[in-house]
Amino acid sequence: MIDASRITRRFGALAVIRAMAALVLVVASLWSPLSPSSLWAQNPVQSVLAACPASAHVFSEREVQVVAKLVVDSTMALRPVVTRVVDTNSIAFTVDTSGVPEAGSLVRLRLADTMMWNRVEVAYRKWRFEPAIASGCKVRQRVVATVK
Repeated sequence: MIDASRITRRFGALAVIRAMAALVLVVASLWSPLSPSSLWAQNPVQSVLAACPASAHVFSEREVQVVAKLVVDSTMALRPVVTRVVDTNSIAFTVDTSGVPEAGSLVRLRLADTMMWNRVEVAYRKWRFEPAIASGCKVRQRVVATVK
């Protein structure tokens, strides 16, 4: 507790009033919703006014906070299983910001035979994903997957 009478005798009444006013201003700025301290609580990944990344850049799995995830449909004959290692029947493609594989982005990394490749070419157009997210924005992501 502050003893105002001791401070008043030593520094004068005006000094006490100034000190108390400064203390009130400091406390009010900490509680104000527009104070700088409230802005520090924002997400450290992206500030409020930051723009989303350009759509021309294709992100890898390591560059996003949330990877593109397959929306499973029970009628799918072929399903991609996202892997980190190129295995047998591995493919790569780009998922756009709406969750659809981009036309012409399908690449064969390692497939057992051409019949499997033909089935994949038809099936991948029907696959749907939840888009990848980087810094709070939906982004294009390169997906490496094994087909099963």
